[in-house]
Amino acid sequence: MSNTPEKFTKPRHEGIGALIDHSAKHWPESIALIDPEANWSLTYAELKCRAQSAAGWLDNLGLAQGSKVAIAAGNSVAALELLTGAFYGRFVPVPCNPDLGPKQLAYVLDHCDAEYLFASPENRPALEDASNQCPRKVELIEVSRRLELPASDICSTAGDPEDDVLMVYTSGTTATPKGVMQRNSGVFAAIESTVVTYNLSQDDRFLCVLPIHHANSINKIFATWLTGGTVVLPPRFEVRSF
Repeated sequence: MSNTPEKFTKPRHEGIGALIDHSAKHWPESIALIDPEANWSLTYAELKCRAQSAAGWLDNLGLAQGSKVAIAAGNSVAALELLTGAFYGRFVPVPCNPDLGPKQLAYVLDHCDAEYLFASPENRPALEDASNQCPRKVELIEVSRRLELPASDICSTAGDPEDDVLMVYTSGTTATPKGVMQRNSGVFAAIESTVVTYNLSQDDRFLCVLPIHHANSINKIFATWLTGGTVVLPPRFEVRSF
């Protein structure tokens, strides 16, 4: 976008991994993420290290670049670590709605062609049922609210604006969920649009109560990070527990 600062040019053309590098370079000691439930935070330098660790983990699982990574870990630090790690290693994250029900989840897992499904403990029973119903083998890996992984020196590699980088699914309210593959250029255009629309800066905080499997939530998280702001990530908002 013409009124987006020129310093965003590199991540715009090279992908979300470059966005993480960009933010860690410009604001290494600024707070990128707060988990209020655990009274815990990450700086941008730490966010990059955790993205590298998650990317290294996915790489060690034998995944090739472009492989789909299904994530159903709720609104947790682990979910964001896997999301950023997938972007950083040029895998394709597939954020899944654990409330879809086993039949629809099995369809999503089969349709997106993911080899691994990362699940939070509270979602594991439903997701095990879904993976068992899936016609293909999908290995389920349980993750806690925060990953504990060894350091990795994996580097982000430049992508192409037309690379597939994210796959999201419709809600499945009226029919079978529809998978929508998003390219790097489209995802970054949505991020830049959010920055410009809300005039985001390093002074802003984004309270993320939207489920992370929504594209709108992902756009706002990375728009906040592109401008050096802080994402606050409580557990998913539930009216019943408000």
